[in-house]
Amino acid sequence: MLEALDAAALTGLPLEVLRYEESWQQSADAAALAASLNAEDVVVLTSRRGVRAWQNLCLSLGSSAPSTPVAAVGSATAAEAIRCGFVVTHTGDSDAYGLAEQLAVSPVSGRLIFAVAREAAAAPQELLASLGRQVVRLETYAAVPVASLAASLSALRPEEISGIVATSANRLEAFVTALPAEGRNAWLALPFFVIGERTAERARLLGVTRLTVASGASTERLVDAAASVLLGPQHGENE
Repeated sequence: MLEALDAAALTGLPLEVLRYEESWQQSADAAALAASLNAEDVVVLTSRRGVRAWQNLCLSLGSSAPSTPVAAVGSATAAEAIRCGFVVTHTGDSDAYGLAEQLAVSPVSGRLIFAVAREAAAAPQELLASLGRQVVRLETYAAVPVASLAASLSALRPEEISGIVATSANRLEAFVTALPAEGRNAWLALPFFVIGERTAERARLLGVTRLTVASGASTERLVDAAASVLLGPQHGENE
């Protein structure tokens, strides 16, 4: 992300808002489910963190890349899945719900295994289940707000920030929740750049008014959106 921002003549300031804990070890059903998968099933992975959690579960069973195909949200997640040895057969270009809509009209005959974060929305699975698809939700990791986030934000001044880039609804909510009361409205008045309509919907509920949704679920499209607004349209589309 920082490299992409730099290439677009934008200076990125990384801010850690969440830490991740893999939770599949606490699930009595996780190993049994993973061991039961076959080539007719599809594992749905919605983030790079989810890919790594799923890989660790597979490694615990003695296999780094079972034959079960993978559906991934966004090119970055797909690239991480391929790097980890999985076969990606479907790639969504918006968010998990958009990928679910693609899978709804696909010829997949087996189960759809959503290996997701504990906080992940249930709407994508509900959509597919309502259409008669076999859907299984497996929570493989959890996101926990960083304890020092509020202190980190208190050390920053919103007038020195050009915009906020958020790659997930959970990160966005953790960020907004930790904002100091003094200056909170100034923070929320900044331009926000997000991936996917689910994150955009959460942003609106949290009080964000200047919101731009990236045209695709990738770092490049997110940076394009920020560059187009902050530097002008001529700087978008990876120029």
